[in-house]
Amino acid sequence: MEDKHIVRKRKDRKMGTKKPEWAKRRRFFLCTFALFLISLPWSYRGFFDAETGDFRPLWLVLCVAAWAAAAALSFVKWEGFQKRAALWREIGLLGISVAGLAMFCIFSVGDYQLTPWFVISNLIPIYILVRIIHLFANSLTLTATIAGIICLAFAGVNFYVYELRARPIYPWDIFSLGTAAVVAEDYQIVACVQLIASYLIFVILHQLVTFLPKESERSVKKVGANAAVAACLVLIYAYGIFPQFSTSIWAVIFNNAENGTVASFISYLPWAFLEKPEGYDAAEAETYLEKVGETKADESRTSAVNIIMIMDESMTDYAVFGDRVEEALPEDPMPFFHSLQENTVRGNLYVSCYGGNTCDTEFESLTGNSILYAPNTPFETQFHGPMPSIVSTLKDDGYEAIAMHPLGAADWNRDDVYRYLGFTSFTTLEDLDQDEENFIRGNYSDQADFAWIIDRFEQKKEGEPFFLFNVTMQNHGGYGQETLDGNWQVSTDLSALGDYPQAELFFSLMKETDQAIEKLVTYFSQVEEPTIICIYGDHQPDLQDDFLDVLYGEPESEVSHQERQKKYTTPFVIWANYDIEETTIDKMSANYLGPMLLRYANVDMSAYDTFLLDLYENYPVIASTGIYDAQGNFYDNEEEADSERIDLYQKLQYYQMKDAK
Repeated sequence: MEDKHIVRKRKDRKMGTKKPEWAKRRRFFLCTFALFLISLPWSYRGFFDAETGDFRPLWLVLCVAAWAAAAALSFVKWEGFQKRAALWREIGLLGISVAGLAMFCIFSVGDYQLTPWFVISNLIPIYILVRIIHLFANSLTLTATIAGIICLAFAGVNFYVYELRARPIYPWDIFSLGTAAVVAEDYQIVACVQLIASYLIFVILHQLVTFLPKESERSVKKVGANAAVAACLVLIYAYGIFPQFSTSIWAVIFNNAENGTVASFISYLPWAFLEKPEGYDAAEAETYLEKVGETKADESRTSAVNIIMIMDESMTDYAVFGDRVEEALPEDPMPFFHSLQENTVRGNLYVSCYGGNTCDTEFESLTGNSILYAPNTPFETQFHGPMPSIVSTLKDDGYEAIAMHPLGAADWNRDDVYRYLGFTSFTTLEDLDQDEENFIRGNYSDQADFAWIIDRFEQKKEGEPFFLFNVTMQNHGGYGQETLDGNWQVSTDLSALGDYPQAELFFSLMKETDQAIEKLVTYFSQVEEPTIICIYGDHQPDLQDDFLDVLYGEPESEVSHQERQKKYTTPFVIWANYDIEETTIDKMSANYLGPMLLRYANVDMSAYDTFLLDLYENYPVIASTGIYDAQGNFYDNEEEADSERIDLYQKLQYYQMKDAK
């Protein structure tokens, strides 16, 4: 009779050679199948053509084939599997990268299309990150853990920021981590299906890499090869893929859908940094401004002047193009605005944007800085803390500083920017009367907007200095006839000019603005407290493609760069209910508007404002589109102007934006 001990030993040997191996294979199979099922719902966009919407069975076949190939590995002999460690390491690194991409797809912002371009432009930077992590970790398990945490955190934070603030995260948000941490305390993060699915992918990924062979000891050859691969991929991405991105701060959701979260984030990197001028020294800039000194208000001032500054959306006076439009118009759309003469300063304001990027003009007029020396849309990229402005200047002079914009607080990051500029309060659309009669085409009307200004003025204590900055919404694009609603209709006929329904709608809107301005000025002309009102346009509207051709009298593509400056011109007016010198200014860029307003309001001005008014006498226009000197000479850029004063301006602006206390 066979010994029981020998029988048990044989049974244990069987279990040790077969059952554990099959159990391992089964676990691998189940992990790959689970990963496939979790990722599948967020891969469905690839099943349909991005343009036609037609079903693409090939993509589904590829997804199933990818899983089947992974599942087939469960039937491979593990002994041979272990011998090809280098090959499986590369497969493991690619698998970790694909899992990271899946997390970003799950936490998508916008309705993306899973195209080959989308996959390549987002997978490569993730793969580069994974390889770099692996260089130091020398372990697939540790690499999967670190990379998984980074991708899960990045994708998740981007998703929740969008849910809370209607925008994804940008590279420059790293400068505002402290602010973000404080703000985050006011929000509650709720678990969602995306978070759960991404976490499951992370867990399953971690399980899968445990099946791969253990890493060999680190060697110079191994590290060098990995570093070389990562470097080559960086170069390919930087010079082959990155230049193909289309980026717009305004169309961030479109960018995320078109390019993907990772690729979009990378595409915004050049916007994050302000270039330091050559030869810049913070101490020298500070010393120079101290030498210039502040400009004190005239001693004749008996009381503080109330200041109202209104940046009217898309406000335009096409007279700058000549008589062509005026001849076609049956009537002047802005008769009251043009009638303002007494105690009035008016003219043409040169701005750095056309058809959009409102915050560029907003930035220039409030800070005195120029977009020529700052990235576009600086409200989104350059505000990481307090920045000197006419707001802070007036606040230091005892003014109550109020901001109002009838849209969301987060638009153009205004909720943060206005606080950094020095505003003490910010009123948005949600704080305003939502009656239907207060809206035109879904936008808050200038009539309702200016009525709020009057009401807010009446709430202040008599004698207390009052500064209010307002950005309107009524005239915002688009200008298609489909935007019309029942309570407002087009009242302008441009048939003598051609078929331009968008222009007809816009001129009709300008009539409404003119009537609102008349009511505002009429009210404050009867106010005893000295009050000055500045109204200006942020940019011209982007109407039908050939409308500018009509204005120029020839295709825009054929006009000179100097002549093209007309499209970057908006009207401005400074009106006071007390005596000021009447002046017409032919050319002035938006960066001078704030100091000019302070001068006519007879209030204390900072050394920087004083410098700007002196610079204006030599260079009345300094914009990103071009420069005019006092003699009327036009320069395409600052290199052509070649002026020490312009170079000094660049250095002082950098000081104001980065180093001013």
